[in-house]
Amino acid sequence: MSTLLQRVLWSLAVLQLLASCDTSSDKNSRNFLLKEFETDASDFNYSPASGYVDRPEVAVEIAEAVAARFYGRANIESQRPYLVKRVDDRWVVQGALPHSEGIKGGVFEVQISSSDGKILRLIHGK
Repeated sequence: MSTLLQRVLWSLAVLQLLASCDTSSDKNSRNFLLKEFETDASDFNYSPASGYVDRPEVAVEIAEAVAARFYGRANIESQRPYLVKRVDDRWVVQGALPHSEGIKGGVFEVQISSSDGKILRLIHGK
């Protein structure tokens, strides 16, 4: 029997042996570890005072990524330059139509929480 075949057979035997072992103690260990980390996430979570989305450039990156997924990247990028403004605790990013006559259609709008980056609103006008 060749050495390679012997190694393969030996490996398969070891894997079979490991697979047949009782893993209930492993499950108990995992449950113990999970309980150790069942604490309030805010105890360990860094939260910047100005929020995770603290600059208009960050809001634009998030808005483009989300809007492009639903409305197409070419469509969203064609609406540059965007109108970006901070309103209270949220960023509002809106597309713009070209200044050509005869252009019909709407623009996208994404509202993003400045504190955690959550998408609060995603729409596209007609």
